[in-house]
Amino acid sequence: MQINLDLLAQEQKQEFLLFKDNEAISSIEQFVDGTASAIFFLIGNEAYFGFCSGNLSDSFITAAKAYRARHGIDKIIGPLNFSTYNTYRLKQNEDLPHHLMEPPYDKGLYDLLNANGEVFESYVTYEINDFDKLLKWSKQFDEIDDSPMTQNYELKVIDGQFWLDNLERFYQSADQVFGENIAYSSISFETFKLKYGAQAAALICPHTSRALISKEDNSIVGIILNFVDPTALNTKRLLIKTMGVHPDHRHMGLSFIYLLKQIIPQVRSQYDQAYLCLMRDGNLPSLFAKDISQKTRYYHLFKL
Repeated sequence: MQINLDLLAQEQKQEFLLFKDNEAISSIEQFVDGTASAIFFLIGNEAYFGFCSGNLSDSFITAAKAYRARHGIDKIIGPLNFSTYNTYRLKQNEDLPHHLMEPPYDKGLYDLLNANGEVFESYVTYEINDFDKLLKWSKQFDEIDDSPMTQNYELKVIDGQFWLDNLERFYQSADQVFGENIAYSSISFETFKLKYGAQAAALICPHTSRALISKEDNSIVGIILNFVDPTALNTKRLLIKTMGVHPDHRHMGLSFIYLLKQIIPQVRSQYDQAYLCLMRDGNLPSLFAKDISQKTRYYHLFKL
């Protein structure tokens, strides 16, 4: 089916063109109602919608459910622009300043999906301004024995050059580290390089970004990747964006604590503000961080 890219925003066009040839994506259809549009597609045996544009209404809900039914699938999930590497989720409200990696806020679409579907997955961003509270909170980890980590792993600082020099290693570890995440889909290395190459490397914070390296085989088994937010005005803001550990190397929370202990003093010394961005609500990092947030904002994926 021919997709009318003129109905998409510029960022959506870029995401579509970058990912349209991904072999995991199939059965792409475009819904159009006047100036409003959306795209339905399959990844494996799951149905999704994304690239939502314009004032979508009940006709979109009807079309989404019909697409789902034609393919014999019991739910369709979104908004997701082809991949979790792209834009996905909707912000629940517009109560805090925008940041570099913020998903969109569309009240009309949010209300439409909320009224006609169910929340499929919830995510949170925590705003942290009280670094004294952050440091006090981190003291609880001082007495935890993380010797299994120090014996078997080492931490490498990730700066822009290290990221680019090891881009293929990071790409290879991504499926293993994040593959269990809901709606995660693989992409080619060429697409990964285009999406997270030099432009992303320039924004990496070397003070707080670390790779967890297995001493056994020198593989990257964990990552905490953070970015300086160039959209922050009159403040130095850190975006704590990506944190994950290979399932075979998750030691009862020690991997997370080991990574976190390394960066908290650096956060405090280098920044005025930090956002713990887009964590799945209820996972270990979100539960740990809940007590230190000054403000919280929510995002959702919906199922119809």
